[in-house]
Amino acid sequence: ISDFDSFADTFNDVYEDCFKLETPKTTKRTMQNNPWITPALIISIKNCHQLYDKWVKARKVKCKLGERDSKGGLCHCTVCNCKRAEYTKYKDFRRELKNVKELAQASYNKGKFNEVKGDSKKTWQLINSIRGKGKRQIKPLFVIDNEKITNRRTIANAFNNYFVSLAPNLNKQYRSDTGEVALAPLPSFTDYLPATNNSSIFLNDCTPEEII
Repeated sequence: ISDFDSFADTFNDVYEDCFKLETPKTTKRTMQNNPWITPALIISIKNCHQLYDKWVKARKVKCKLGERDSKGGLCHCTVCNCKRAEYTKYKDFRRELKNVKELAQASYNKGKFNEVKGDSKKTWQLINSIRGKGKRQIKPLFVIDNEKITNRRTIANAFNNYFVSLAPNLNKQYRSDTGEVALAPLPSFTDYLPATNNSSIFLNDCTPEEII
């Protein structure tokens, strides 16, 4: 099993090096989505990712003494010491980066609140945007006749034509040649009852007269 695990790890590493994805990785941590993220923070985030990649690379090496903990565990061999050191570097840097990001976000929000100080409407708009409850501007996009349409008037006319044509289409589908609406007969309540069991009996309750 250990030989197969080593083979699988080596195969994955070689495959990722030779057949990298053409589409680059994207992130939501941008100055447009989060204005409080400064260029210095972006560099620190990249450094954190690099430390994480180093730890991932170190934990892929199998311990010869059988330690399975990816963080090094209690083993003190060279491999596990390397895993422990790389994870400690990544964990400490991640903790410090989290604190710095929280301080940067708090400082940015404080400045924004000072800008709208005295205006209750803008203050509540800022609060809702921080909570993620602001109105989202979504650009309409519909596919009509295998063509992507973004024009609002064209989209509105397509919806209008669809709903206007519902009644005529239903009439054509359910109306007979004589002009009458061909409706399917309603099912009887007996259709929902279980089959009758002829081998069953029913006994009425005993009366006081029968007992006396």
